[in-house]
Amino acid sequence: MKGVGNDVDPFELTCKQYAGLDAGTRRLLTSYLEGYAAEGSSTVYAEGAVRNFEEGILAACAEAPDSPLDELLENVQYDVPEGGEEPSCSAFLKASAPEEAAKLLLWTQGYLESEFAENTEADFDQAIHQDTFREDAATVLEQCGADRKGKLIDVMRTLMTGD
Repeated sequence: MKGVGNDVDPFELTCKQYAGLDAGTRRLLTSYLEGYAAEGSSTVYAEGAVRNFEEGILAACAEAPDSPLDELLENVQYDVPEGGEEPSCSAFLKASAPEEAAKLLLWTQGYLESEFAENTEADFDQAIHQDTFREDAATVLEQCGADRKGKLIDVMRTLMTGD
């Protein structure tokens, strides 16, 4: 991800910062944010939902460019298209490009971090740490290679909780 440093908390970005990111980095962060928003409602990843969420964020940001994303995300309106599927190891392994695999992992990480934040009273680190993310991606790749039928959410949950 370009322009965000090693550690980025997407919720701390202002609208102006978010809109100023290159399109690839913004889409990666939006994958995380859409996964975070989806927790509790759906475990289905749909690339179209991520694109629509990004458009919704940018539209909301146009109204309040100096606002932190955290203040407006709850009210972003976007369409979740029909289809999609629960992220699986086979989908992760078949991803057409590293960026596509990263979007699946970030969506899953966002989903799980929302779940963990909801289930704990302590402050929860919601930042994306790129060095840790690379290590986690390598571990997920190894584990999914051993069990192609596994669910990505289960692999990531085990990795993130250490269970």
